[in-house]
Amino acid sequence: MAIEFSANTPLTLKFPYGDFKELKGDHWVSFLYTIELDGERDRLLATPKLHQQLQEAQVKRGSVFTITKIESEGNRKDWRIEAEELPPPAPTAEKRNGAHPNGKPATTAPAMSHKPATESPDFEQLRQAMQHCLNAGYEAWEKLEVDLPFTTEDVRRVGITLFLECVRQEILPQTSGEGLPF
Repeated sequence: MAIEFSANTPLTLKFPYGDFKELKGDHWVSFLYTIELDGERDRLLATPKLHQQLQEAQVKRGSVFTITKIESEGNRKDWRIEAEELPPPAPTAEKRNGAHPNGKPATTAPAMSHKPATESPDFEQLRQAMQHCLNAGYEAWEKLEVDLPFTTEDVRRVGITLFLECVRQEILPQTSGEGLPF
């Protein structure tokens, strides 16, 4: 269910991804954003005018905005968008010492590094990151102590999922320069 704005009532929304999906009908266009409201994930179906203002406010991953729907005489609608400043998140135990939250060492997790948000990786960096994620998926599969009927397709899916989550979090795995083991 998408959130609805009441007139002249501000809502503070977090944009965990900052991206949107354009939805088109025969006579309408809307823009779908994933948002968080009071810690709960939801959707925002933005009008073209609200979408334009969000883009002008430079919505990006992690942005927090207080949005107010302004209604004036003649049923005219406008939007007020105010950016909120949040402190950077504290590092988790896993990020501080490289250990899994249950205390076990993270032996198969790929090494990660944050890229500055203004710097985007080139194709070769992304290819190497994908290769590293596939290697990490394969290594994790090989180290399982149970005989589960995994296929190379299962391992490929794990690697791709790891890669997509790294990209979403703006983290690039450090490549080792090794080729794929399969």
